[in-house]
Amino acid sequence: MSRKLDLSSLSVPQLLAIRTILSDGSIATAETKKAKRLKQLEAENAELKRKESRRAVLADIGIDIDDDESYWLSLSDSLFNFVVKKCSEIETEVAIASTTHSIKIPPMISQRELSVLDTVRQGFAERKNGNGRRGLVDGY
Repeated sequence: MSRKLDLSSLSVPQLLAIRTILSDGSIATAETKKAKRLKQLEAENAELKRKESRRAVLADIGIDIDDDESYWLSLSDSLFNFVVKKCSEIETEVAIASTTHSIKIPPMISQRELSVLDTVRQGFAERKNGNGRRGLVDGY
């Protein structure tokens, strides 16, 4: 439903008022667009800063953020810190394991204890086979 407005019937002050309204509306629209664009640029800047800070943290533990950027950026700050901490702990454990793999660990049981253990096993095996019962029956 559009109405045609006859501008010739309006007074000069009314025309000036319409001009002001249209001008203000145009300025407001432009400012709204600027504000939206500014917010968008601020969000992009914050995301770039976040990416670069995470890149530095991940580089310290030997991970390249570009290998799985969407994953690393999708994590909340607390979850990101948790994952980085766990990765760092694993890296430390792997480093320790790789430096100590040539160290000989002493046996848990000494040779003497092993020979006693073998003697006991041999005795149980003979008893199971019936060889040890003769001594018990004969009164030993």
